[in-house]
Amino acid sequence: MMSEEMIFELVSEFLAEAFEVLKVPEADRLRCVRIPENMISDGKYNPIRINAVKKQLVMRPALFRIMSGGGYKPTPLRLITYAFAIRWKMYLDTGRLTECYEEEMIGGYAIATTKGLQLYMKEESTDPKRSAELLHSNLKGTTHSFGFNPPFELVRKKIYQLSGVSTELQEVKTHNGSKFVDFVCVKPTSCVAYAEKVYELMKGESVAAKPLGSLAEGEKGTESNPFENVDEAANYIKELEKFRLAGDQYRSFIIDEPYFIDPNMRSFRIPWSSPRVAYMDGANVIKDGFVVNQVECRDKTLPYPYRFNFKPCLCDHKFLFRGQAEYYSPCVPNIFRKKEEDYFLKYNIFTYEMRLLLESHPLVKLFNNGVTLFNDNFPFEVNYGGLSQHYYNRTQFLDLTSQIDTAKFFAVTTFDFDNNKYVPYTGSKLGVLYYFDIEPDAFLNHIPEKGYQLSSIGKQPFMRSGAQHGFLLLMEKGLDFNKLPQVRTVFFKHDKAVTERIYRESKQGDIYQAEDILQDYWLRKLKDPKLNNRVCMRAVEENQKDNPDKSVGELIEILKKDGITVHNDGFPKFDDLSLDKFYYNHIDEYWADFCSNIYFYSPEGRILKEYLLNLPNDTAYRQFFRKI
Repeated sequence: MMSEEMIFELVSEFLAEAFEVLKVPEADRLRCVRIPENMISDGKYNPIRINAVKKQLVMRPALFRIMSGGGYKPTPLRLITYAFAIRWKMYLDTGRLTECYEEEMIGGYAIATTKGLQLYMKEESTDPKRSAELLHSNLKGTTHSFGFNPPFELVRKKIYQLSGVSTELQEVKTHNGSKFVDFVCVKPTSCVAYAEKVYELMKGESVAAKPLGSLAEGEKGTESNPFENVDEAANYIKELEKFRLAGDQYRSFIIDEPYFIDPNMRSFRIPWSSPRVAYMDGANVIKDGFVVNQVECRDKTLPYPYRFNFKPCLCDHKFLFRGQAEYYSPCVPNIFRKKEEDYFLKYNIFTYEMRLLLESHPLVKLFNNGVTLFNDNFPFEVNYGGLSQHYYNRTQFLDLTSQIDTAKFFAVTTFDFDNNKYVPYTGSKLGVLYYFDIEPDAFLNHIPEKGYQLSSIGKQPFMRSGAQHGFLLLMEKGLDFNKLPQVRTVFFKHDKAVTERIYRESKQGDIYQAEDILQDYWLRKLKDPKLNNRVCMRAVEENQKDNPDKSVGELIEILKKDGITVHNDGFPKFDDLSLDKFYYNHIDEYWADFCSNIYFYSPEGRILKEYLLNLPNDTAYRQFFRKI
């Protein structure tokens, strides 16, 4: 339930957010006040109203009684507040203060403030039901974590340019009793072709779309003239990133564009539900934190049609990074490093086996089921392939990170599997730091035409990927990371003193590879000769669903030739002793640490985080945190 203080605080913050969107000057903004029941002077009993003379949004006790009832969520309160903000903006613009029941006028004005394009759903229709976002959905390079591509405002200008009309909004008209903004009409039959033209016009308008510069032979950072140590190489890359980010017009729109109005619903979109929110600079978000971010690529086989993840904050980042103690050519995922192999079932099957194991963990069950925070639903993504990559299996992924210090650690160490630890590099070859330029279409599925797919793994129920601020590049066989157009390599000399300092600061690598239940289980399996080449029948059956060209029997025979036995002894699962040791006995400390650097972008973010942090004490979720 929402307390009176919480409601007042949210309304105040929502109002400030709305005025930022509407670009209302600070001096002209309303301020929120509360008054008791007996101070009604206008003869009306509206729970919330505008006092134009005093520039106040007045809240009365009835509002708090209504909104504090069970089942209310921040969204209705946000929409109520935004409606009043729009009414106030209309008053400032027109001198007329509309009544709260004039929803069509307010809705039409909300659409007008977006300066968007309305697309008619039917050729004869006069009711605009779609906004410029529908056109965006037909643009090349749309569905990715940057949001819509190109930026909304630039698309609008190009649309008007193509249409030969003024960029000024046309006046609000009345048709069949409803008010709407009469924008440019684009017929469904021409929408795709129209979008193609807009996209062509947009090419090259963003600095980010321009080719990434390369070091000329002999320049500092090249193989023939490496930096003296990894610190110098990292400093060079960070300065380059600042320059690149400052000139990135596309990213500027993502970060600065206060576009949270949804003309389709005649309301404002919720900031934390945006797939591009990780790129926005929130006052309450620390730069190495994780932002609750809607995943753009939706898995429709899951119970919910949408997912959220905990994505590393990217508001200050133009690059992702990768560090290696030596340069390898080609640079490929570990599953492809034996050139003579061209069939990878014996590696992939263990990702399916691990998935079955992971699904026995209480937090994985919770993530897949989703949680209700402040009466809003949040199903969270479990990145099974990424976890398989981070916990010893061979996959099609290369690891990337948003933190240059993480890349530096991996650039000066090598992994000792026998002792399960990273050790300082002692060889004589040059080390490398890679930077991967985040382009506007970076998170699109480029597998069909380019052979790769960038995604975020971020924070998961198992801590390793979060500790490394992880991203993943899924690559097809034959693709060389070194040759991707958005990748650049910077060489450096290994310096023993620098390596020892980095190793010491990382607590001998423990901050990137802390012991947890998944590491404990899977490492024991890999090191046990009786277990490391056994998989369950269910793993084979799940693999066959994704590879229907082979029958289960054929897959079993292929695995048998590779020395892998398929058994019917049940599924892998975490045993009670391991769950006690790594989870239940430390659950309060574990969950507090997990939530410590997670952020929801928007005024209600603090409250949503409090709900997330208190899940172990919620009777609806007790089964996922307490041993029953």
